[in-house]
Amino acid sequence: MFVRPVAALVVLLALVHLPGRANAQNAQEARDDDRLIASGIALRKEGRDAEALEAFERAQALRPSPRAVAQIALAQQALSRWREAERGLLDALSRADDPWIARHSVYLNASVAAVQTHLAWLSVDANVEGAELWVGGELAGRLPLAAPVRVTIGAQQVEVRAPGYVASTRTLSIEAAAKINESFALAEVPPPPEPSSPALLERGPALPAPARDTTEHAQSGKRTAAWVVLAGAAVLLGGGITMQALREHEVGLYNNDSLCFQGPGSRDDVCGSHRDAANNYTIAAIVLYAGSAGAGLASGYLFLRRTSSSSRPAAARVTCGFAGLGAGCGGVF
Repeated sequence: MFVRPVAALVVLLALVHLPGRANAQNAQEARDDDRLIASGIALRKEGRDAEALEAFERAQALRPSPRAVAQIALAQQALSRWREAERGLLDALSRADDPWIARHSVYLNASVAAVQTHLAWLSVDANVEGAELWVGGELAGRLPLAAPVRVTIGAQQVEVRAPGYVASTRTLSIEAAAKINESFALAEVPPPPEPSSPALLERGPALPAPARDTTEHAQSGKRTAAWVVLAGAAVLLGGGITMQALREHEVGLYNNDSLCFQGPGSRDDVCGSHRDAANNYTIAAIVLYAGSAGAGLASGYLFLRRTSSSSRPAAARVTCGFAGLGAGCGGVF
């Protein structure tokens, strides 16, 4: 008898309680939204614009609002993301009934004007419907365009792509507030070459090209190597002669009595450095002379080998063919 009144009371209490829970959740989201935006503003003041942009985007995801949209656009402006900044600022200003936007409309309009000094308009058409328009490595739309696209100023690479056609690329120099119109004519990708005709295949495989005679190249390489080694021998010989001359100079200084018999010290005490230098030059001269002799021998060997190789008789060859009404063979032995 009391089941229906009790059930009705439970439903009534639930209906009364639900709006209270919803209001509490909304209040919490508002506080979190304010906290994120305040954090983003503090990061902007520290010059940490990329981190501030993340905070503003989280606030917008948590509780969408015109204020968050405007803060995101202002952070994008600081990061030189001009096209995104313009879209966000214009979106925020379109919500003039929002109290925060109304209070900051003058500053937001000034920001739009500053951003637009970095932008221009680009219109592109092509001979292929549905072709993709790429600007600065990003897909900007498909042709034909419903309206001109926004592009940043400076040198911009513009490319039009379509399946089955060769992509066409241009680099444009774009100035602020310019209205640029470009037309592209795409060429079809050429078809692959057709296979060889049966008539050609019936003739049989092509004969291999005769091997090139490399004897002349080998002889030229040996001759060059012989002269290079001989030049090295001459350089080493010149170095040995120079070291010997320096050695004689140091010996002369060491044996100079007027230079090395001054004071109470011995000749070695006064001129020992000249003696040591002479010994070092002697060793260097011996090494260079030995190297020159070795290089000279190697050069002579290379010259002799080249001469003996060039004097060898040519390999025997036999050639046969038709002559008049008969056939014959000849050869070189």
